[in-house]
Amino acid sequence: MKARAIIRHWHWRDERWGAAAAVAAAAVATGVMAPLQSRIGLLNEGLIFLLLTLLIASTWGWRVGLFAAVVANQTLNFFFVQPLHTFTVQHPQNVGGLVVFLVVSVVGGTLLSRAQEAAGIARRRQAETEVLLGLSRELIGRAEPADALTALCDNVARAFDAPGASVLSPSDRTWAVLAFAGARQLDASRTDRSG
Repeated sequence: MKARAIIRHWHWRDERWGAAAAVAAAAVATGVMAPLQSRIGLLNEGLIFLLLTLLIASTWGWRVGLFAAVVANQTLNFFFVQPLHTFTVQHPQNVGGLVVFLVVSVVGGTLLSRAQEAAGIARRRQAETEVLLGLSRELIGRAEPADALTALCDNVARAFDAPGASVLSPSDRTWAVLAFAGARQLDASRTDRSG
């Protein structure tokens, strides 16, 4: 598969992009901070990695956030904690700091991604409620069933951004159009129900 086809196949919210972003963010942060290590300090470096972890978790979800937390933790340990370029830690307080960093990264990233998921669900429910409220307002004063069905079709077409909608009723082996709104109605009287 060619590179362009692969890129088009992957949606930017795909977890693989998130994992790549986690590795790239850790590499860029390390490249920027390593030459300035004596001026920045271990606490500030850890906070920058924590911020990157939270940003990644908020964009790609808790699983990618967990991956980003582990990558950031190992990068921080390898490049910024003495002795450098090993995964051993010289001072016992740094071991505790790395553990706390990992726990805060995982918990913070998980909470942030769950809060965003809940907000997305709430937005969808609000949109559904608004559609139902509009439909109920539209149907409340309709005395004739045909008017109510036409209003229903109109609301369904608007809610789904469809060119039109119809209410069909079975009639022998065909469909009868009871009401429609929007685009010209389908001649359902000739449509066979068996297919």
